[in-house]
Amino acid sequence: MSILSVALACGFVSASHFSKCYRERYGKTPRAERMLHS
Repeated sequence: MSILSVALACGFVSASHFSKCYRERYGKTPRAERMLHS
């Protein structure tokens, strides 16, 4: 599942806004999180 798909499913209108909020909350980007678990 792409980051855009996750962002849209969570109610965000863009992947960049989702990534910014995710980084502020968890201290890393969604992409960095994905790389840790793949």
